[in-house]
Amino acid sequence: MNNYEKIKDNFFIYNNDDIEEFKKFINELHFNNILIYFYANWCGPCKKFFNRFEEITTKYNDILFLKINVNKCTDISIHYNILNIPTFKFINSDLKENYEIVGIDDNFINKKLLDISNNFNIIEEIKKINIRLDKIENQLKSRSI
Repeated sequence: MNNYEKIKDNFFIYNNDDIEEFKKFINELHFNNILIYFYANWCGPCKKFFNRFEEITTKYNDILFLKINVNKCTDISIHYNILNIPTFKFINSDLKENYEIVGIDDNFINKKLLDISNNFNIIEEIKKINIRLDKIENQLKSRSI
């Protein structure tokens, strides 16, 4: 059985319960921001939100989205202290939790994702500005020689 099902470049259903394999998987994808949707197939609210979750993933290409079934991935669920479902965990690339939402609050999830995406865009713009400043500095140095 595959460790994951790729839905799109930033959206996977993850099926392996080994926490070390999970860490490797996250590191190989090179995303700074990750949203994990912990669910169960028998959970009514989870079933209702499945399609909506997939729709949300199309709005934020800079965020990795994972769906993890708590019944298949019990060690990962325990690692993230999942006590209720659905639960949404916002983590960074070091697998450290930044934020948690228990239950489905569509507006709040979108707000958190927008905040994360905006912060990412600001950081990317700062990197571009720094590159331009370095080029200008190099040009000025070459003129003074």
